[in-house]
Amino acid sequence: MSNCHYHHHDLPPMDLDQVSAVSILGGEHAVILQVLTSLERIAIRGVARRAIPQPHADQALEILRQFADRCHHGKEEDILFPALEAKSPGFGPTAVMRSEHVEGRALIAAMVDACAAQKPDVFAVNVDAYVALLREHIRKENEVLFPLAQQMLSADEDAGLLRAYRAMEHDDMGNGTHERLLGLADSLAAAYDVPRASAEPRIMTLLTAVCGCRKPAARVAPAWQQQAGALRYLAEKVGRVHGQSHPQVAILAEVVASLADAGDDAATAQALAPRLATLTDNFTPWQGSCASVWQLFTGLGELAQTLPAASVAAPVPAR
Repeated sequence: MSNCHYHHHDLPPMDLDQVSAVSILGGEHAVILQVLTSLERIAIRGVARRAIPQPHADQALEILRQFADRCHHGKEEDILFPALEAKSPGFGPTAVMRSEHVEGRALIAAMVDACAAQKPDVFAVNVDAYVALLREHIRKENEVLFPLAQQMLSADEDAGLLRAYRAMEHDDMGNGTHERLLGLADSLAAAYDVPRASAEPRIMTLLTAVCGCRKPAARVAPAWQQQAGALRYLAEKVGRVHGQSHPQVAILAEVVASLADAGDDAATAQALAPRLATLTDNFTPWQGSCASVWQLFTGLGELAQTLPAASVAAPVPAR
């Protein structure tokens, strides 16, 4: 593999409980994986609706270009990798990682083009390829490269890399950029019901160790938005499967998604409440309905109870 004298099978795993040159990158991996899940769900929605959710797709792509590539891969290619290659000339793993970074950039460019052209199927194909590439790339770094680097670097060398990381965050990325991108990633996670990496204290410590940024403010979504967010994927699934024979289900899925996207806008929820009430009043699972349809029916009743409109009545099962 290289002139390195370590065998990764014998190495301890990366230590995320201590701030180091590799654990910082491991913490950033957690955020990137979070964004990949959000991106997958954006693509799924785009295909289902025949239109890419433009603002969310643009936000995800900005995070990938600025945080995952410029900030994270920049630390690797310009700081960590050269340090490892200096210690072990011909060090093979970093060459593989660099080539995968190049492949990822090409896929990001393809996603940007598909998004601009509003081609949801093309966008989804490139999303699938990028997500598969990055997840495997991160696995190799977390399980092989970073444990190797952890053993190769002395304490003084590690401290020097951390200083270089800090300089990059402030001089290249700019003060506040890291914090803004983390907040954007968490906003997407809330919109697509994805667990936030920053909710884990040790990950948040790593994310803020060299940039000096603050933890993104915790946002508590209104009960109706939480319920709509939890219900939206079930509604979209039922709409895809049964929407042609039961058009009302497809319309319900659209209303649920609109509620989930409404943010803290109670006025939007109040405006949508009468439409949801009419739809749910006329929606009864048909004979032979699958479990998903009944789950949607029950969930709509729970959603109706949380909406900021006293006139909305929950549907009563008539099984």
